[in-house]
Amino acid sequence: YKETAFAYAIASAGVVIAVAKACGQEKLLNCVCGKVTNRADPLSEETSWKWGGCSHNLRYGIKFSKMFLDIRETASDTHSIVNLHNNNVGRLAVSRNMMRTCKCHGLSGSCTMNTCWNVTPSLKEIGNELKRKYLKAMLVDQSNLGNGKRRKKKKAHKQGRRRSKLKRLFIKGGKRKDLLKSLVYYEPSPSYCDAKPELDIAGTSERQCNLTTSEADNCSTLCCGRGYDRVMRQRIDQRCEFVWCCDVKCRNETIKEEITICK
Repeated sequence: YKETAFAYAIASAGVVIAVAKACGQEKLLNCVCGKVTNRADPLSEETSWKWGGCSHNLRYGIKFSKMFLDIRETASDTHSIVNLHNNNVGRLAVSRNMMRTCKCHGLSGSCTMNTCWNVTPSLKEIGNELKRKYLKAMLVDQSNLGNGKRRKKKKAHKQGRRRSKLKRLFIKGGKRKDLLKSLVYYEPSPSYCDAKPELDIAGTSERQCNLTTSEADNCSTLCCGRGYDRVMRQRIDQRCEFVWCCDVKCRNETIKEEITICK
């Protein structure tokens, strides 16, 4: 499903970020500082700068992500090929969003010299980008399903094997040139409105919804057209204040509020 594609991509990206950052902080024995690159935006010519500090090791983070996640996909069918592709999309998202951070040096707070190094983006930033890719995910034509046989080990280069697999994916409603950067899936998502325990889908019945928002939790969307009930809820809120000097006094306050629950 599209949701599965997002989950694979963000898991792969998360491994890259965590390992690359740990290398840059010298917390791992198997890797060192990353090599500097010029992918980030150039600095102003008015400020002199040089490479310094310890860059996050993107290359090792990507290598470890492949060893940790891709190794589990041993079949040659569309399921494994799609998973490998989405893993790579997550890694590409991290690589394309590497940032340069700098530190000023100089007398009396002046910034006569900058030392700069590359750092990985935050997982939240990558999550936002992958969410946009999720909304535009491409559907794979299932007429391209493989026979499920396990891949035979060949001496061909890994990158070459990956590219040959990507060529086997046929996309519905999308351009092939956009394939490499896009999340892909091969089965339309089921309805999440009704409970399906066999698929671990809890449904949206009895979920609290919002009448005043246009986001995904609005009642018309979340309740799937079934409508909603208004109920009164009573909750206890603790209010605390600082009393000079030096004490904190708290009191419990009962609050009654009306909420909306999906039918």
